[in-house]
Amino acid sequence: MQRENARKAILDALGGHDRVSLQNILMTVPDRENAAALALLGERERARVLALLGPQKRIRVNEEIAYQKRLFVRPDRSYAIVRSFLEYFEGGARVDRLKSYVRPR
Repeated sequence: MQRENARKAILDALGGHDRVSLQNILMTVPDRENAAALALLGERERARVLALLGPQKRIRVNEEIAYQKRLFVRPDRSYAIVRSFLEYFEGGARVDRLKSYVRPR
């Protein structure tokens, strides 16, 4: 998955829900997965999405975005996290969720 394709997939997933259901989904996504996906968006797009989160979660996701910018995350790992993020929007619970641990190099 290329960066632009990942960005488009994220925007499509976010655009396919009303505000309340989008907020409910985003609140269930782990902070690291939110951060990895939202980091691919532009500042304005990211701000619109972050505005849906509760204040504490918004702070944690912003801190995680800043943290992840300092790390090297292999592209294949990054896109695996994005795919996991997108699965939250597809409906249905998955038992074998990807662990969103980001290991520093």
